[in-house]
Amino acid sequence: MKQITLFLALASATILSAQPLERDATVYAAADPSAPVVGSLAKGTTPELAAADAPDGWLAVLVPGPHDIYVRNGDVGKNLDIKPGASLYEAPDTSSPVLGKMEAGDRAELKGLRGDWTLYSYEDPLVVFI
Repeated sequence: MKQITLFLALASATILSAQPLERDATVYAAADPSAPVVGSLAKGTTPELAAADAPDGWLAVLVPGPHDIYVRNGDVGKNLDIKPGASLYEAPDTSSPVLGKMEAGDRAELKGLRGDWTLYSYEDPLVVFI
């Protein structure tokens, strides 16, 4: 039974990812209407589904990189790589949206310093919600 459920879930995800958006969609940092808005997807865009859980009424999608992201300097190693588990911020401010967490194997290129923050070009896709 679990295999059938998994198959149906994967099959429906494939069907959903193949459907272009019928209207412009607001993109949120989290699956919550009060979460920060981090962009939009235009009508006709075919979003790529993310392998992330999303509550009913939400769709977790991938937005391909590169993305300018900020990391607190304390989360940068001596080799200037971002430490795994570090929060990736939209702006150099802890109150700005967290776009994700750095994971081992993620790719980011150093772009510059902004006070207590380091700016990177994050090359991997980000998981967002519509």
